[in-house]
Amino acid sequence: DPQPLHLQSGSDLRALYTYYNARSGRFDITFEAADETARRSTQRYSGYAVETMQVAVTRRPLARGEIVRAADVAIEHRPKAEFREGAPAATDPVGLATRHTTRAGQALRASDLMRPEIVQRNEPVTIVYEAPGLVLTVRGKAMDPGAEGDVISVRNSQSNRTVQGTVAGPGRVIVRSGAPRLVTSEAGLTPGTAP
Repeated sequence: DPQPLHLQSGSDLRALYTYYNARSGRFDITFEAADETARRSTQRYSGYAVETMQVAVTRRPLARGEIVRAADVAIEHRPKAEFREGAPAATDPVGLATRHTTRAGQALRASDLMRPEIVQRNEPVTIVYEAPGLVLTVRGKAMDPGAEGDVISVRNSQSNRTVQGTVAGPGRVIVRSGAPRLVTSEAGLTPGTAP
């Protein structure tokens, strides 16, 4: 254990020798201190420095898709070397969902988290078809899971057609078109059906 270096206010402190190896983390430093009587003393410190960073660590196991609450995580300092390049640590995971099952004590990476999926695969959904001057609502089924704002495939239960739409809320997908479609019938022009 390093010896404490006690200094009086106004003491003169300078480094006589410093060494640091960034690759291994090894350091060696010698200080010289002079007190108010000009008496000088030296103290050497050596060891290994470990660069740390703040990360969110799970307090309990979390299932895939589970939304992270404040009580589920603690902020700890972990060695930066645990996080390879391109895999940043998650520092604010509250409100996000886990991409896969996580164990208690696991440091969360950004890649471990996603926006909560509010539409699940094969879930019944309301498809809202929007075009200028036209809004049609029809029942359908989600072919993909999705978070709010995600574009997913949905199947119209009436026509059995699959279209792409944007998740707008739980069980709600919006399909937008630039102009309403018109189809010809014997009675004349009628608004097209939903996709």
